[in-house]
This record gives sequence, C-alpha cells and structure tokens, in this order.
Amino acid sequence: QPPAKAEGLVSLVELRRRLLERHKSLAHVFRELEDHLAAAVGSPAVAGTGEGRRGSIGGSRTKRAVKLNEFVEATAFFGLEPHQATHFFGIMDADGNGSLTLDEFVEALTHMPKEVLLQDLRQRLLSRHSSLAAAFREIIGAGAASANAPLGRSEFIAALGKLGIMEVEASELFRVIDVDNSHDVSLEELREALRDVAPHVSLEGFWQRLVAEYPELPA
Repeated sequence: QPPAKAEGLVSLVELRRRLLERHKSLAHVFRELEDHLAAAVGSPAVAGTGEGRRGSIGGSRTKRAVKLNEFVEATAFFGLEPHQATHFFGIMDADGNGSLTLDEFVEALTHMPKEVLLQDLRQRLLSRHSSLAAAFREIIGAGAASANAPLGRSEFIAALGKLGIMEVEASELFRVIDVDNSHDVSLEELREALRDVAPHVSLEGFWQRLVAEYPELPA
C-alpha cells in the first residue's frame, strides 16, 4: 500500500476551525500547548495545577520562546504535519527573530492580524502558482471578476473560491482589506495588500520575481 499523500498547506482560519472542533476553546488549546512545552523542559510549575498554572492563559502567559524544531514537535499533537507547522511558524513569528512565544501564537489565532492573514494567503498561493500574477490571472480568466471591479462580500468570496479559498477565510480577508468600510473590495486591492506584506528581496531577487510575474517581458 503506497504511503498516504501529505496534506498541502492549510489556512490559519482553517487551523483555528480544526482546533475548535477538537477542543472546547482556544484557551484549552493553549493550555495543552503550555503543558506540552513545560513537560519537554521539565517545568512542573507550568505543567501542574497549582500557582504556576493559575491564570496562565489571558493573564501571565508564558514568555518562553520556542525554536522551529520544538514548535513542529509540539504541534504534531494538534494534527499538523511538519511542513504545515513550518508554514505557521513563519507567519506567526511577528518580529522575525526565529523564535515563537506563546503570546505570538495566541495573538495570531485569537485576533488574526491583517498582516498574518495576508502572509498566510500569499505563501499558500505561491505554493500552488508560479507567481501571484498567475494566481490572479486564474481568477480573471475564469470570468469571476475583473481586476479593478468593486466586489461586494459575496462576489469577493465567489472570486476567491476560484483559487480554492474557503468562504470563512475569504470573509476574513474581505474584513481586513475593507479598511474604509465601503463594503466593497477589488482584486487589485487584494493584490496590493499581498504585495505590501512581501518580504524584502535583493535586486537579483526582484528581477527574478518580475520575470516570473510578467514572462512576456524581454530578458
């Protein structure tokens, strides 16, 4: 029997949904993660049920930072595969210092900051398409919408559905991009928002990205 095929990247919104399906609340999820991390370093004050545990979620949450390998191992019991955990580690590491605190994990899953949601979407699109331009060409080519046409929430959700984006995530993206509360968002606004969260690249990297985005340009 061939080995099971690894699941692709999932969205932060989908991760939150899965966690809440398996646990009573996000607070319960965070306590389990705290316990797991505490047990890994032999810290009974956090893993136990006394003073070290009281108020740990929402109060004085542990500031202990974990590296990528620890995060991958700890989140395996949430059902995350290593490549998925690596993806989430990258977008949740708010200060980009190569380590993740529980506070950063809590913030990302509880409040879903705009930058985290957009980084999440950007990386998943690039894992399935050669460039963001190619992804947007798929939407426009399917006749779902034109680049600059204002889309209401339902139209925006339908357009992103062409890229396999689930309704609940598309709705969250609409919310964070519609900063002026105009109740409409264009695909161009989404594209600009995704560009704003792109990591800094070298000049060589810029030209490589330009060629990928616009292959019709002469070399």
